[in-house]
Amino acid sequence: MSDQNLIVLVRNALQCRRFVQRRLALGVLSGVVAFGGCATTSSTVWEKTVGNDTCEVDSIMQQVDSPSPPVFSDLRHTAAPITADALSKEEIEYDDQTLADVLHAGLSYSAVLRDIGGTILRSPETMTTSLSRQLQQTDPRFGAEAALSAFDAQFNASANFNQNDRVYNNSFFAGGATAFNQDYDDYQLELSKRTATGSLIALRGVSN
Repeated sequence: MSDQNLIVLVRNALQCRRFVQRRLALGVLSGVVAFGGCATTSSTVWEKTVGNDTCEVDSIMQQVDSPSPPVFSDLRHTAAPITADALSKEEIEYDDQTLADVLHAGLSYSAVLRDIGGTILRSPETMTTSLSRQLQQTDPRFGAEAALSAFDAQFNASANFNQNDRVYNNSFFAGGATAFNQDYDDYQLELSKRTATGSLIALRGVSN
């Protein structure tokens, strides 16, 4: 066999090998695409998309809308609140504690003082606790009571004392008098009430 024929045989073998590799790669790629297409049309995906099955999403949204609040370990073993029945049955047991014990317990279980960082010393009004909202609502200056106080009944009393002593140089403009002397006292008592519609009702007594 000549060298030229050998080269032709090797070239044909390489071309045949490349053809087989390409066919094999194309077959594997077609299988992957077909498998992926079948996976996208599975029954689970069909129920979620076409059948509008939102059970999985509803469970997640329920956790977002109504999350379970964390239970602090300090509150798991607290005693039941004291009621009127417990007072009448004398079931309360008192524990004698010193002032040092009370301060130690208060500082140990206070969530504000656990992480001071100097903030409570620089600006204590910025520190918030679980009772901050209740304190704000019961503030007589800015809370609900302050808003309702505008409709409370109000009692006002006033007294004015005047002493008029004048001398006129021209009796014509003074109505024929040359002097005017007067002691004038004015007393006023008033009870007023603002209604819900904005009207003001007042009972007033004036004495002069």
